This record gives sequence, structure tokens and C-alpha cells, in this order.
Amino acid sequence: STSLGLLLVTRGWEAIDNSQIYIKGAIYTPREEILSAMKLNLPKAILEINPKQIEENIHRELSHQAVSVNRRLAPLSIQVTIVERTPKAFALRRGKNGQEKGMIDEKGYWIPIFKSTQNKPPSLDLIIDGWSQQNQKLISIILRNEGRIGSQLKRIIFKPNGSIVLQTADF
Repeated sequence: STSLGLLLVTRGWEAIDNSQIYIKGAIYTPREEILSAMKLNLPKAILEINPKQIEENIHRELSHQAVSVNRRLAPLSIQVTIVERTPKAFALRRGKNGQEKGMIDEKGYWIPIFKSTQNKPPSLDLIIDGWSQQNQKLISIILRNEGRIGSQLKRIIFKPNGSIVLQTADF
């Protein structure tokens, strides 16, 4: 107990930098993107870092399924564990700078594609054209019921007038 207190007092106010941040579980998200999403001004004392705030920042910026952030005193570091969403389809949406490309999971959540990623996006046969957050629940319902359509879905198109077009391998 005394040694833990001593460790906290002596190491807790030491500053850390990016090299002391360890990231596990990121397959499609580059380290630089995660570090940027953390919104930390480093170097900073480890006890001044709020793990819950970092988790919220990463989740909001990158839309991961789960994020866990822990401070470590020995060795002095931050451990970030990420559970990424599993891509189900490629997706297109209108963004500030025109059309954006991404992926979505089975619940319709947007997954960004990063140009700097080491791992290439998976091979996916389905494209969602016109993704928007308001269509997310509907996308999820369509994907859950894909087997009932009778033919493999190839493209789901959300038109500006509100209509939906389902293109399948057979039709």
C-alpha cells in the first residue's frame, strides 16, 4: 500500500508523449487517426489525463464499437484498446466535400476508410449508395432480412425523393 502511494506520487506527475501510447485492436484505423481523435496535448502528466474523456473523443470521432483507455504507472503509459465495427458493405454518402466513401456494419453504422491505413478494406460485395444517419435503422433492417429476399443484395440505393432501390444478383 505504501509502495503504491509512493509510485503514484513519484511517477504520476511524469509527462508522457505519443511514444508511450499503446493501441490494441485497431485493424482498419491508423495509429495517427486514433492519436488525433484522442485530442490530447502532449506531453502531459499521466494523472492529468482523463481516460473517460479520451474514450468519448475516440468513440465520437471514429465510431468504434467499443473503446477502453487505461493509464499505467509501470511502465508509464496509456493503453488504448479498440473494438472496431465489422464491415458488412461499402457505402457512399454526401459530405461537406462531395461524395465520401466508407463502409457500414450490420447495424448501419458508418465506418470511415482511411487512405493511410496499412490494411486494405475487406472485399465486400454490397454497396450502400446514399447512406445517411436517418437511413441507418432502415439499412439495419434490410441487412438483417437479406436472406429473405431470395437473391444476394448487390446495391441499396437511397434516392433524394425518399425511394429505395434494391439491386440483387438476379435482378
